[in-house]
Amino acid sequence: MNFMESKNIIIIYGGRVDKEGYTSYHCFSDICILNLEKIAWGHVKIHGQIPPARNAHCTGVIGSKLVIFGGITAGQHADSTTYFIDFD
Repeated sequence: MNFMESKNIIIIYGGRVDKEGYTSYHCFSDICILNLEKIAWGHVKIHGQIPPARNAHCTGVIGSKLVIFGGITAGQHADSTTYFIDFD
């Protein structure tokens, strides 16, 4: 979860849901935002390369970009790719 001051939003990317009683899980590649002025949730549509679903990753904000690094993909592979999502 990250705060983007220039847009006054909180951003959540990816994650996973564990299935009770199973050793498998489901990963997500969704980007959800909370607009702090309206207190309203929304989804972001990505144009271009969409980062694969993952969990255990790191995210940060640099200016108007969300940076996504690493994590474990749905296929349980470690990924060291860095993605930049521009919010301008």
